[in-house]
Amino acid sequence: MGINLLALDVGTSGVHCMVTDGEGTPLATKDGPIRYFTPKGASELTLEFDPHELLDMVGTLVIEALKEAGITGGDIKAVGVTSQRQGVVFVDREGKELLVSPNIDLRAVFEGAALDEEVGPDLYRITGHYPSLLLAPSRLRWLQNNQPAAYERLDRLLTIAGWLAFRLTGSFACEPSLAAGAGLLEVDTGKRCSALLKKMGVPESLLPPLIKAGDVVGELLSQPAGGWGLRPGTPVTLGGADTQCGLLGMGLVASGETGIVAGWSCAVQMLTSTPCYDDGMNAWVGCIPLEDLWVSEANLGDAGNAHRWLKDTLIGNGGSWEKADILASSVPLGSDGVFSYLGTSPMSAAKAGLKRGGILFPTPMRYQKPRPGHMLKAFWESLAYSLKSNLGAIEQVTGKDAEVLYLGGGMARSELMSRVTANVLNREIRRSNLPQVSARGAAVAAAVAAGVYDGISTGVRSLAPTWEIVEPNPTAALEYREHYQQWKSLYHRLQDGESGIQ
Repeated sequence: MGINLLALDVGTSGVHCMVTDGEGTPLATKDGPIRYFTPKGASELTLEFDPHELLDMVGTLVIEALKEAGITGGDIKAVGVTSQRQGVVFVDREGKELLVSPNIDLRAVFEGAALDEEVGPDLYRITGHYPSLLLAPSRLRWLQNNQPAAYERLDRLLTIAGWLAFRLTGSFACEPSLAAGAGLLEVDTGKRCSALLKKMGVPESLLPPLIKAGDVVGELLSQPAGGWGLRPGTPVTLGGADTQCGLLGMGLVASGETGIVAGWSCAVQMLTSTPCYDDGMNAWVGCIPLEDLWVSEANLGDAGNAHRWLKDTLIGNGGSWEKADILASSVPLGSDGVFSYLGTSPMSAAKAGLKRGGILFPTPMRYQKPRPGHMLKAFWESLAYSLKSNLGAIEQVTGKDAEVLYLGGGMARSELMSRVTANVLNREIRRSNLPQVSARGAAVAAAVAAGVYDGISTGVRSLAPTWEIVEPNPTAALEYREHYQQWKSLYHRLQDGESGIQ
């Protein structure tokens, strides 16, 4: 039997486990949801997951994936790990978790605001990210301010991928794109931003060593390996941040190539040959595990999360994506004047803050009553409008046009999404036939760790991604131009009317 690889992706909505062959072809995929909760007595902005529960889920998914692939754990030659970028785990000197803070945990909003006042422009100029409330330094300050006894026991500050790799191997490590996403890296150089970290009160002794994607973090320990059916001693590596792994999983390797990774949130990223900063701090600058390349990113905010809520509200928790898209497809272009403002917006999530949203439709309703299909179709149109606005900002910052867009992530399961997006943006969309592109990117790193490829670039170029090419309809693209302007104008009128909550 040939080389087989295991990829683990701890996203925001769930955990994805994928077994591939040495060329990245999936043999089995298994998914499981992450259960978030607010600890008793904590602010409603606080969300955590139970680390032991998540580890148990990973183990269950691994066992199921190996069974589906028809292989044994001994056939796995390496494991690649990726995760959500802003999530962190604090562990003590005994390796026990002191605090789990995923990327949707907003407990450190006040500490983040204070850091913005202290170092905001420097934070963006050096780390490429903003605002502070999303980043690790604000959560560390929260721990120091609110749980001083736990802070005194703190030994390591880990990304979620780094924490999972630690649980698998007993070794500490971090990869540059993960470190950058957490606000702990100088993106220009790929090194720790020592002066800024000191200014923010982050001791470098808490941070694990940086390694490249594909470098071996350590070898699988007998536990959990034995309980999961894997072979102890199997090398484990970090694939990088999930959105950047998504670009790798779609086969992007050249400056100017642009990908949309649409999952819980939606990010549009363009590969660049130099870091491209935005004077308005709307576009993030990130690292990617490709030599001499960076990413310029606009993160649109909630996408999959908002769609799930809308779907469950309109057609029930048992309603499928397919049923929702059938309803939406019955509605004409423009959704008969219904506009959605759920989750995504014309402005990048870098401009974090509460906004007014909802669904607007013509009244009085006696002339036309909006049906569930209208609101579901309006959601996909609003997501495409958000992509259009944010992509325009990325193109302005980078000075490059994205003629073709690559689409992956859980939401890429919707054929309607790709069709609406192609028409609104009036550009060709290459929709990945494999939605789990981040896990596939992590599998590339695993292939490097197993010695299949000599580096990430070689591995990505050796992939053979398959696409559905979606061409825009010129008539629909022309009609959508007017609907887009109306949607954008209404959005700004909503926010201007409630400027006090912006």
